Amino acid sequence: MTARLKIIVAVALVLVTLLIAFLYYRWEAEQRSNRSDLPALASLELEEQAAAETPLYQVNLYLYDPVSGKPGLGQLIQMSREIPGSESDELLGQQILNAVIRESPGILPPVARVLQVFLMEDGTAVVDLSRETAEQLSGGVTSELGILRALTRSLRENLPGVQRVRFLVDGEERHTLSGHVSLSQPFM
Repeated sequence: MTARLKIIVAVALVLVTLLIAFLYYRWEAEQRSNRSDLPALASLELEEQAAAETPLYQVNLYLYDPVSGKPGLGQLIQMSREIPGSESDELLGQQILNAVIRESPGILPPVARVLQVFLMEDGTAVVDLSRETAEQLSGGVTSELGILRALTRSLRENLPGVQRVRFLVDGEERHTLSGHVSLSQPFM
């Protein structure tokens, strides 16, 4: 083989290697972008999977209606729904509260969700809300109080051991949910 042919073969191999590396890099970037959507949808996908695999459980949801009731206060409206049953009361509580959130369009953003529910032995339920739930809540003090009342009442009515509810946002204690209603004490 001549020196010139060796150089041509070497350059061709380098170009093919670079092309393969470039295509692999683009494929990896596409895979990463597809995976970035998963955390936001993970709890909803788990709920859908649970719905397909478990029997349904009848629950009473309480929704905040800012229009009805006393002027400026609104009221809670009871609504019966079926949600997937669960082996764990904590997961059942999370599903109940996410159902309340889904049924509250206009007040809570579509990305709002309950991250987790912890049930304490003293009858306290600790509800961890997503940051988006707090930051994108529509309305003022009455809407904020109405949503907290709706979540509390829905949890207390469907999980008999729950006597009071504390709220966290993204796993941390906050003074208020969205700047108005104090979260320093549990809701009854």
